[in-house]
Amino acid sequence: MEQGVAKRIRRYRKDQVEFTKHAKIRALQRGISENFVKQIIFDVKKLVHEEYQKGTNSYKRVYRLSRRYDLVIVLAFEERVIKVITVYKTSKRVQNVVERSKKYHVIYKFERRKM
Repeated sequence: MEQGVAKRIRRYRKDQVEFTKHAKIRALQRGISENFVKQIIFDVKKLVHEEYQKGTNSYKRVYRLSRRYDLVIVLAFEERVIKVITVYKTSKRVQNVVERSKKYHVIYKFERRKM
């Protein structure tokens, strides 16, 4: 499936990447530039994980930014554009906790312990 998505992405150009209102707000809140997101979507060397989300007909793609952080981009393919639904950075520490538990509420508990 990854090869299929990589081929599919190559059909688009950077100027064909659009952001939903939600994605624009989240990128701004999280200090992630839209140009950076457009650039990294096409960088397959930094792609470390990809997952199809059946219910929303979208793809969750994880890109390695550094040893400490990953960038998660949820996107959907439309006829003429790639639509960025949301974007966020994750730290390895939080990721490891989530992967071990496989439960969503653990992030909340983890963050509360830090305070």
